[in-house]
Amino acid sequence: MKEGDKMSKIDFSIPREKYFKDELHNSKKCPKCDSLLEKQYASYMVFIKGEEDALMMGNDAGLFCPKCPVVVLDSEFFAEGLSNARHKKYIYFHVAGIVNTDAIPEGKKGVPLGEDDNPIPLVEFISNKNKTQFNEKDKLQEIIKLEENKDFSKSVKLIEEILKDNPNSYHALFLKARVDRKTGNKSIDSLKKALIEAVKQDASKEVFELFEEEMDQNGERKNRFLKDYAQDIFIGLNHRDIEKAFGFNWYFELNDPPIPPRRQDQNKIVASFFDFADSDLRVIKTDNGEIKEVFDMPLEEIRENLISLEKDQGRFYDGILEISYAFLSDIFFGYVFNGMIFFSAKKDDTEKMARIYDKYGLKYNLPYELKGNGD
Repeated sequence: MKEGDKMSKIDFSIPREKYFKDELHNSKKCPKCDSLLEKQYASYMVFIKGEEDALMMGNDAGLFCPKCPVVVLDSEFFAEGLSNARHKKYIYFHVAGIVNTDAIPEGKKGVPLGEDDNPIPLVEFISNKNKTQFNEKDKLQEIIKLEENKDFSKSVKLIEEILKDNPNSYHALFLKARVDRKTGNKSIDSLKKALIEAVKQDASKEVFELFEEEMDQNGERKNRFLKDYAQDIFIGLNHRDIEKAFGFNWYFELNDPPIPPRRQDQNKIVASFFDFADSDLRVIKTDNGEIKEVFDMPLEEIRENLISLEKDQGRFYDGILEISYAFLSDIFFGYVFNGMIFFSAKKDDTEKMARIYDKYGLKYNLPYELKGNGD
């Protein structure tokens, strides 16, 4: 759920079918009615293998369908929280249902849940077996085994079966492109379509790393393709989706001094930016981080408008605080404001940018690695 979107009130008293994010073709949409899922905070009852007592976890790792009794959970979020709580690398757990805190009587709000006179209002999940989704997962695993054994004809048949049922399966499209390359039928079209679907369906960081390797094998630059087609791919998504898809997993920003004058020299900031940026930039307009527009602008015009920010003027100045402008190239993504840059790239490029800041005497916080899409 993007910031600013209208969110339905989710009724936690209704028993729901539980799915996990990594089981689904598109984890942003309901597997039953295709409605856009909505993120909402909820309390869950979790059982850990080897422990007698259940654990109640409150988090926003669930995406709810506003129309169907369905919830999609992020199992990695649960696993990480439980691992940290129990100081164990691997945790086996079962999410049993939602604790409907709205059902707690007003006079019992301060009484511990689970006492005889204040039972836990657990709404258990409905058992489901989403055979279509699991069949695809099984087929994908079989395709990889067949591919390793160079049995490409059977691989192709299974890939075609998946794409017949789910033409937007980025897993199957990716494997099709890889098998085609290995059999001398190299075509970049399936790989490009797979990459677009992976972005739109919120694939993992590891998936984008596989795309990087495969596109290199095909003589194609993944980040060049993503930048050139950013208008078609990223509109409506969050700027964090750009960072994940491009592999910009290191971040840093200038240091805004605590003692006035707070602003660093805007001319130096713009000069440092253009010392690093190449001549092939795209401008990204965002609203609360959501991408609204992608467009081109001559480099000199970008420079003039960035300098004008010092006087709250120019194309990139907007009185609405939520509206911001960022810049995208093959190797970085960054917001440039009056006296500030927020910048993400791969590690080597953040280190290069730091050296440029040193050259101009600009103060900055040390780069750090982004651990997740929401960091």
